[in-house]
Amino acid sequence: MKRLVYVVCLCAGLSGLVSAQSLGLHGSYLDVRDGGDAYGVGAVLKASLTELIFVEGRISRYEGIDSSSSSGPLRLQFESDLTPIEVGLGVELPLGASASFWLSGGVYWMRLSSDATLNGEPVPVDVDNNRGWYALAGLGTGDRVQLYIEGQYRTTDAEFSTSVPVPALADLSDTDLHKVSFNVGVRIRW
Repeated sequence: MKRLVYVVCLCAGLSGLVSAQSLGLHGSYLDVRDGGDAYGVGAVLKASLTELIFVEGRISRYEGIDSSSSSGPLRLQFESDLTPIEVGLGVELPLGASASFWLSGGVYWMRLSSDATLNGEPVPVDVDNNRGWYALAGLGTGDRVQLYIEGQYRTTDAEFSTSVPVPALADLSDTDLHKVSFNVGVRIRW
């Protein structure tokens, strides 16, 4: 049933984006709880369905995300690249002649590629975490060219598997990934 909901949301969102009326490009900061900070880039297409309601498609790219965990004498280190692709619905409210505020949310597919080491030795790890959801709030100013700032929350369930029977990896078999990001960019409307 979950897969059907994702497919319906994806199809509805992509069909609405055919008539996109704005394109935004932004720099992004991703808060990695157990690692360092991650910076990336992203793009967003928006298409109005009514005066206030819009559909959006988003893509972001973060590289070189480092995170680690320990279990007794074992130290597990991950270096990851993250690419979320998102489709959602939102509401945009005008705040005067040239400013607006928006809230949106939707589903996303995430590609996470990770290299893992256990006490410095490479460990083959597969990550199956391709679906999740997001919520976002943004504020923009400008008419045809708009400067904007956004705060975004993403969550997904990640399933890690390895061909090496390591007790430290058993605790990671099903992990919730919660990520907060902040975007600053320029949106062009037509």
